[in-house]
Amino acid sequence: MQDTVLRFSVLEELSWDPRVDASAITVVAEAGTVTLRGTVSSLRQRHDAVRAARRVGGARQVTDTLTVWLPPAHRRDDADLHSDVLHALLLNASIPATVNAFARNGVVTLMGLVTWHHERLETEAAAANVLGVREVVDLIRLRPTRQADPVEIARAAERIGLPRDVSLNVTDGAVTVTGSVSGLGDHGRALALAWSAPGTVAVHDLLVIG
Repeated sequence: MQDTVLRFSVLEELSWDPRVDASAITVVAEAGTVTLRGTVSSLRQRHDAVRAARRVGGARQVTDTLTVWLPPAHRRDDADLHSDVLHALLLNASIPATVNAFARNGVVTLMGLVTWHHERLETEAAAANVLGVREVVDLIRLRPTRQADPVEIARAAERIGLPRDVSLNVTDGAVTVTGSVSGLGDHGRALALAWSAPGTVAVHDLLVIG
């Protein structure tokens, strides 16, 4: 019964979000894991659908198997799409000039170097918002200017009130997050903290939700 309620709640949230066309999306819920299946008409809608599902209480994990099916009017040739993606990156002040992009058959590949993870996320979002993009492949590498500091990370975890059971351990710039949290909200906060720490080059998520 809990999975039935969860499935219905996710469907309601998808329909409630004006950014998502849920008419071709099906939802499966099993032991708290939500799987999204079906098609959407843009990569942005796919991302918004996943975010909507993650907002629902009781969802412990969201698995995205959605496919982006571009309407014929939204399909672009490689040269035009490449030009528009580069223009979108250029207009975003949060994206460094060390990032480049290539386009082929609606798939945009991002390459280059950035200092922070949020710059990589900003680049992905900017590319995903361009009309005609159905998939983004992120090959951007992180090159921080300093080493991650375990003491700073521990202070940040205390400052934002993460559960005491959550531990963040640093090894050569990689932050491993362990412990248990009650839901996807705390899970997301813990991972965001790890990625926000100066010097982080990778995050290993070993958190248990339950």
